Amino acid sequence: VILHGKPGEDGTIQGMLEIMGIPYTGSGVLASAVGMDKIMTKKIMHYANINTPPYYFIPSHKKNLREEAEIALKTLGIPAVVKPRYEGSSLGVRIVHNDQEFFEAVYETREKFGDFYIEKYIKGKTITCGILGTGEESFPLPILELEVIGREFYDYTAKYTKGLTNFIIPARLSEETTRAFQEASVKLHREIGCRGFSRVDGIVDENDNYYVLEINTLPGMTDLSDLPKEAEHMGISYDEVVLYILRSAFE
Repeated sequence: VILHGKPGEDGTIQGMLEIMGIPYTGSGVLASAVGMDKIMTKKIMHYANINTPPYYFIPSHKKNLREEAEIALKTLGIPAVVKPRYEGSSLGVRIVHNDQEFFEAVYETREKFGDFYIEKYIKGKTITCGILGTGEESFPLPILELEVIGREFYDYTAKYTKGLTNFIIPARLSEETTRAFQEASVKLHREIGCRGFSRVDGIVDENDNYYVLEINTLPGMTDLSDLPKEAEHMGISYDEVVLYILRSAFE
């Protein structure tokens, strides 16, 4: 299974295959659903003592949106990042720089996506770490740094348009931060119960502190994708990565 977004990445397709008794690659129903649910992922990270930016969740059933948004604004400050709860590929993610942008993003995100959260903005290097394997046999790939050209952050356009991102591998990090982020990435992969492969995204601030943003239970496998580049740097060919993924169907 190599699909993005709903229903391919959120456990729906996986559930159908389970019911039909058809083996499939990648994470199972629960891990896929949890990985797509950014709030549940945040809770798991807190439980597992994995560094992640502070956030404020506003579920769609909250009636006084303005009041909730004002609490988030007071708690997190500006700039901030407004994110849907259940999307991938940075869809709907917005960085806001003043109160007007903040409240516009809050109302528009609620209308379009329902549940959403506001996250403290962390200025720094965008990084990602691929994981191969399942359970105790899983291991991290080299960390890739993503230097975006002409855009504010690594958004949907930057991810799927050639020439908008410089891929720097290994990432320009200290050995200590590199090791810490790789360990956190493997820990999250195992805590969520990912199978075969995943990719963990994060930020490293100016003081060399890392923050895990999210996990992708079905990372991209195109010629622009991060995980194959990381594997290649480690001496693992594309075909070998595919074999790791195929083995997950029998685990």
